[in-house]
Amino acid sequence: MHGMSARRTVATAIIALGLGLGLACGTGRDAAGTASFAGGTLRIIVGFPPGGGYDLHARLVARHVGRHLPGEPGVVVENMPGAGGGLAANYLGSAAAADGLTIGLLGEASAPDLVASGLLSRVALLGSPGPTSPVVLFTRRSGIATLDDWRRATPAPRIGSSGGRSLSSVVPRLLAASLALPVRQISGYAGTAEVRLALEGGELDAYAFDDGVTRLDQLGDGTLVLRVGPAASPERASLPDALSLAPEGPRQRMLQVGIDEMRIFGRIFVAPRQAPSERDALAATWSDQRFLADARTAGLRIAPVTADRLDEAATRMQSQPDILDTINAILQQD
Repeated sequence: MHGMSARRTVATAIIALGLGLGLACGTGRDAAGTASFAGGTLRIIVGFPPGGGYDLHARLVARHVGRHLPGEPGVVVENMPGAGGGLAANYLGSAAAADGLTIGLLGEASAPDLVASGLLSRVALLGSPGPTSPVVLFTRRSGIATLDDWRRATPAPRIGSSGGRSLSSVVPRLLAASLALPVRQISGYAGTAEVRLALEGGELDAYAFDDGVTRLDQLGDGTLVLRVGPAASPERASLPDALSLAPEGPRQRMLQVGIDEMRIFGRIFVAPRQAPSERDALAATWSDQRFLADARTAGLRIAPVTADRLDEAATRMQSQPDILDTINAILQQD
């Protein structure tokens, strides 16, 4: 597997997140003493480039979330792609103004990083619009149209990744380790648009992505070969599920903990501790009928995950140090 050197992973960069952020003077108080965002502008920092699924969701939220915040502030989206979201996380932790008007939308983080970094003691998880639905697509040019084709592939197919602990990086590595599938990972792609060009140009053979936010047509002409966990839609139910194919024991647990149980952390909004206004505003947005209508038009699947559920899932993972160590060792391999 090959990766771009000197890239900080998402979770490593996130460690600093709580150090540089604080709920400070960016918000005021209204006559009733409630925090007010009137006159301010809420910034949503997205760790991926414009045009992809994360960016699409952030911009959709930006159109509606202001109505659910006290004072109804303006909302802007700022893209900071790089290192699978690590660049944005580093910015949030070290350079962003601690004004209470900045939140982040971050991508997939591996289970061991989430626990070992102490992320949950440094930031508040505001919730998620829904779990990820990892799938793997192969180009028609690759000649791989089934899981058996993939198993027999020589040389190992080139699978694109945005690096760090992004879904596109974690999924192929753990599939290779648990199902003995040949994988040559090529890292460094900023987002969906770059990956599509690489797939169409024959630079890549495959890509792992979230079927809940990235539309198949965004990646050109290809075939879905495998999913991990529940299907995102009825038409995906016929795809082989890696969880049912892995042998019982450590290798199956690797997939369950490293991918399936991490799916609810795939698109998380974060903020400094004590950010109830932003948490409640996001929850209200995800049940807002105008937002949901826009989401359906955009092809986004919304199945919100509460902050409490995220915290409970992290607590469960902390009780499995052995399997977390195994996953971490695999993800650190170059």
